[in-house]
Amino acid sequence: MSDTSIKKHDLYIYDLPEALLNSLDLLQFDSYRNEVKPKPVERAPVSIEEVKNKQVPTVLKCKVCADSTEAIGREHYQTDLHVANIRRNLNGLPPLNQAQFEELISKNTAKKDQKIVEGDSDGDISNDSGNDSDSNYSSEDELEKIDEIGGELSRKVNEINIIDKPITPLLTDTEDSQANLFHLNTGLPQILVRSPLLSNGQTYGIYKALFDKDNIQEPLDTILKWNMDDTRMTSISALFLVGGGHFAGAIVCHQRGNIKSVVRSKRVDETPQEQCVQFLEHKTFHRYTTRRKQGGSQSAMDNAKGKANSAGSTLRRYNEAALKTDIQNLMEKWRPYLNKCESIYIRARNVQDKKIFLDGGILNKDDKRIKSFPFTTNRPTVTELKRIWCELTYMKPVEKPQPIPNEEASRKAISKPDAESKKKDVPKLELSEAEVHTEQIVTLLKKSRVPLLLSYLKKNKLDGNFILLPRNKYVHTPTMLHYASQQGLRQMVSILLTTVKCDPTIPNDVGKTAWDISKNDTVRYCFQKARHALGEEYTNWEEAHVGVPLSKEEVERLESEKEKQDEAETKKLIQKELELTKERQKQERSARADEIELKHGQGRRLDSGSPGLMNLSSHKIDSLNEDQRRRLMREQRARAAEARMQKLNK
Repeated sequence: MSDTSIKKHDLYIYDLPEALLNSLDLLQFDSYRNEVKPKPVERAPVSIEEVKNKQVPTVLKCKVCADSTEAIGREHYQTDLHVANIRRNLNGLPPLNQAQFEELISKNTAKKDQKIVEGDSDGDISNDSGNDSDSNYSSEDELEKIDEIGGELSRKVNEINIIDKPITPLLTDTEDSQANLFHLNTGLPQILVRSPLLSNGQTYGIYKALFDKDNIQEPLDTILKWNMDDTRMTSISALFLVGGGHFAGAIVCHQRGNIKSVVRSKRVDETPQEQCVQFLEHKTFHRYTTRRKQGGSQSAMDNAKGKANSAGSTLRRYNEAALKTDIQNLMEKWRPYLNKCESIYIRARNVQDKKIFLDGGILNKDDKRIKSFPFTTNRPTVTELKRIWCELTYMKPVEKPQPIPNEEASRKAISKPDAESKKKDVPKLELSEAEVHTEQIVTLLKKSRVPLLLSYLKKNKLDGNFILLPRNKYVHTPTMLHYASQQGLRQMVSILLTTVKCDPTIPNDVGKTAWDISKNDTVRYCFQKARHALGEEYTNWEEAHVGVPLSKEEVERLESEKEKQDEAETKKLIQKELELTKERQKQERSARADEIELKHGQGRRLDSGSPGLMNLSSHKIDSLNEDQRRRLMREQRARAAEARMQKLNK
């Protein structure tokens, strides 16, 4: 078979060509995803002398019972004698043989019969529980409990070293390394195969979700079994999609349709592979459960934000319950199919949607057949069901996973970094104590955390004139007052002046004080209010370039006057803009009127003095419709009434 004979349609996992099926080679990887070709394990022949030297027992012997020299069968470990001897062994008593055990049983039975007889005659049962001096065994108490503990002891019999078992030899180095080479170590949702019949020896992937835990150990044997005609024709799977109130379900047969008949049909909406999919049953329906552009179901919204009482929310809650009922009724109808399905694939967006399939009693959450799709799906429709089935069951070219560097290689990479990594990984310089204080202070200033700033300064014994470092970064703002003034933090300026007692006369590297670098009048008012509150004797305010002192009332008056002035200027600008707009509209109307006059003439005004209205009566009104005729007569009556009123006023 040549390379061109293998087409996309031939890669259906349940119907592979025989030549391709026999040529598939399973790729295996070690724990670092390095491709390794496994070697067959060769075991050395074991001689009889080696077996004798190992002293492997040829018969089963019980190490608990007294008859340990005789060969026994497995049924011995279920007898009452063995159970009794286990109990005696645990209590430190010697074992009994068969004769001693039967004699003990007979004595015990006789004592019980005697007690029963005495109880019938005297009305009282003796409480004598003496021990048997010959056997040193408390038969009365222990034999009564043999039946109770027999089941438990039989379960624990394998945990006690009762019989000699051959010791399983440890794995050799070759077998241990062979165990680590596994076809599931791909790091992908697929297992990888290769065939000389496929183009350029490319690697193809088969989704792991197709296999169960049992048959994924030998995937090639499982695929071979799937391709048997009898198995393929009788095998089915179930597909279920639910989300956003949409549901789509189908029972798909693993036997696909005839590709020749499909190729002749020229359907554009489906690929030939999708047209070959055979659904035994399929069903789709929709319920309004999600508000548009809001996301999430109504139950999720109720759990997150509380129960809403709108009409839409009530309708969505009802539809959620109805959707669950519809799905469960459909699954009950499909119960015969579901019982025979090899796999049941379910796509549910959340836990609530998944419970729909598990709460009906048809499917069990521990069912090994329930699987999820290992890829993204779209809105539930029949076309989408066909697409995901083809995506799941057709082999596709896959790139081999990149090997994971082992610890030794990673250590070498760390110990010998290249030149680029050296440039990127520049070690950070350790900050001095003053620089650490600077970072904390600047952060608190930006966030205006006044209590935290005062506490930090007091805790670290820093004054208000602390110099921010490094100096090259804070050239223009060497002090906290400079920084707050430049950033426009008026609240912090007031606190620094009145509470922290910062010195406003300290200049920066270019000779400017904190007042000089303030950005607006609001910050300057804070300086002037502080001058008024602290007094002239506090510092040389003229040297700090601070303006005249202002009280709080004066500052409020100045701010209100400035606000009124700004408001008046704004109104003036708005009025000016309105006048410009009116002038522009007037010019536009004048231009349009000139243009109309040029096209249609000057026109005539319809008033009482003009003959235009009178001439209207002379026109034939037969060409007018009823509405136009009524308007014309109404206009004539209005003009006549207006003329009469003018005459009366004269």
